[in-house]
Amino acid sequence: DFNTDECLLNILAKEVKGSQTIRIMERAEINGPDTHPIFKYLKDMFDIDQLEEQYPSYFFVDPEGIPVEVHYGASYNTLKKFIDQYAEMD
Repeated sequence: DFNTDECLLNILAKEVKGSQTIRIMERAEINGPDTHPIFKYLKDMFDIDQLEEQYPSYFFVDPEGIPVEVHYGASYNTLKKFIDQYAEMD
């Protein structure tokens, strides 16, 4: 039995290649009138009207706040490959 909340609490920030950090935020509203401000911003930056709540969305933003890429329902291996490639570019 996989507990998503417990997983997120245990992985709040993970070091990648020294000083780079991946940040995972707390649970928040992603659609509707109570949408968290960060999701309003991300949806605007990636030109997305509505996020599908049943599928995870992973937004990658560089340290300067510039959107890099978004993945919908991506597998662990897909995300790891992207993160590894992006970390090597830095």
